[in-house]
Amino acid sequence: TGRRERRAAGGVSLARTAGAVADDVGWARTALGTFEHEVPGHVAALERALDDQDRDALFRTAHAIRGVSAVLRIDTASEEAGRLSSSAASADWQTVRSDTGRLIAALSDARTACRAALAGA
Repeated sequence: TGRRERRAAGGVSLARTAGAVADDVGWARTALGTFEHEVPGHVAALERALDDQDRDALFRTAHAIRGVSAVLRIDTASEEAGRLSSSAASADWQTVRSDTGRLIAALSDARTACRAALAGA
C-alpha cells in the first residue's frame, strides 16, 4: 500500500495485520490483543506435550499456532510453528525439543511485540 509501518521487535505491525483483513484496524487490534493474551496457554500446551512426548499434541498445537500467526502476519512464530509441525511427526526428540524451544521463544517475542504494537497504535 506504500504506507510506512512501524514494526515492533518480533515483526508485529498493527497496519500489516489490518492489511490482511481489508485494513480493518479495529479487528486487527482485537486479534493481536487476543493473540497476546493466549500465548501463555499455547506455551503451556507445548511444554505439556513435550513433557509427555506426545507428538500428536505437539503437531496440533503447532499447527493451530501456525494458522493464527499466518493470518495475523506474525511471520517468525508462523515459520517456527511450521518447522515444529514438520518435525513433530518424525524427527528425533532432540530436534523436536529444539524446534519447540524455538517456537516458545518466537511466541514470547511475538507477545512482547503485540504489546508494543498495540501501545504504539
